[in-house]
Amino acid sequence: MSEPSSARSPAVGGVGDLPPDIQYVWHGVNDAENLRQFALSPIEWGEIDVRLDADTGMLVAHHDPLINAAGRGAHGLLTVEEFVKTLLPLGKSFKFDLKEGGRTLRALFDLIRRFDIPDGRLWFNSYIEQDCHIEEFPLIRSRYPGAIRQCPIGPLRDRFGEDVKQLRGELAARAAKGMNRFSVAWRGAEDASAITAQLESSGYEVNIYDIPDLAAFLQAVLIKPRSLTADFNFPEWGLFGRGSGEGGRYHTFG
Repeated sequence: MSEPSSARSPAVGGVGDLPPDIQYVWHGVNDAENLRQFALSPIEWGEIDVRLDADTGMLVAHHDPLINAAGRGAHGLLTVEEFVKTLLPLGKSFKFDLKEGGRTLRALFDLIRRFDIPDGRLWFNSYIEQDCHIEEFPLIRSRYPGAIRQCPIGPLRDRFGEDVKQLRGELAARAAKGMNRFSVAWRGAEDASAITAQLESSGYEVNIYDIPDLAAFLQAVLIKPRSLTADFNFPEWGLFGRGSGEGGRYHTFG
């Protein structure tokens, strides 16, 4: 018996063979080596985790709380400004994963203004249940109406397939605050495909993330979401993404 079409990977040999109507995002460009790998790649969007170093007032790229950054606060970490200076002339676009709101968000606004980054190259993402608060997204929308503004579906995920009317109401409430894309963590092709279809049928764009390897990535491509976020730890394609460094973990290659 042949595999169902949703489980088969497309016959592609590299990034150049991927469908051009999907936006591809290099996840966790938070350190010098990942920055170098991303800069050399054909991937347009790079995701940077954004935190504020309270000691220096500088925005730094780091996934985990800064108290856990090698036990030394934010010292020695690359600044978000360094990433922008490196990537802006290369035509790259920026997905800012907001790990904090408030002062961090205001400092990011200042940085974007100084470098005059256009809306079309901006993407804001935050887990609104624990990081940047949902009430801050109307401000992002008012300043950057042409930017992508995204949050993971989070605790709503377990509600899919239940009370559709109430679920759509909660999604609409988030959209009313400024969200124009929802993000779905990969848990296999069937699960991600069903949730993506339900979101799209309600009129929302979808990003799929937390994709573990090339095989899963190619399955996610078949679902045809609006965007895919991956570590691009794909040595088969000559791509050596390290990952975001969450919990001090990085991909290694022999």
